[in-house]
Amino acid sequence: MGDLLFRRVFNWLLVVGIAGNVLVLATAGHDASVFAQQWSTASLGFFAGLALFLPFYVFRVMGAGDVKFFAVLGFWLGLPGLLPVWLGGSVLAGIHALAAYCVRSGLTGEWVMLQLAPVQGAVSRIPVLRRAGQWVSALRAGRRGIPYAAYLAVAAVVVVLGR
Repeated sequence: MGDLLFRRVFNWLLVVGIAGNVLVLATAGHDASVFAQQWSTASLGFFAGLALFLPFYVFRVMGAGDVKFFAVLGFWLGLPGLLPVWLGGSVLAGIHALAAYCVRSGLTGEWVMLQLAPVQGAVSRIPVLRRAGQWVSALRAGRRGIPYAAYLAVAAVVVVLGR
């Protein structure tokens, strides 16, 4: 939710995610060989996720939060789960990017703005919603990127439910 609204991935949520999986792995109650295999799968997923996305951060294509979030997903899902999550999240982010480009470049004409005008007018007349919008804008601090971690999370839920 933080990435969707604020374009930020909160570190405390990532730490909770790692701690949660450590707790799951520690209390699984398997024999030593299965336990070691689960830890190695989780560690390999974490470092693979970090290594795969780190170059995108270095070349300023992706935010650090997206890289950290993908590494935590690797810790939870292991290496085999990262590919479908990456593909699904990328498709969703691509649709978002295409829609944003069409609206910002004027390809959709005035139709989109005319559809949004009544909603924006109604929201601006309700003081609580107006203040909430100003608060979100202030926390976003001008960041307009694609909420890639949010789309990775949606893809991860689909992958986990599909297992």
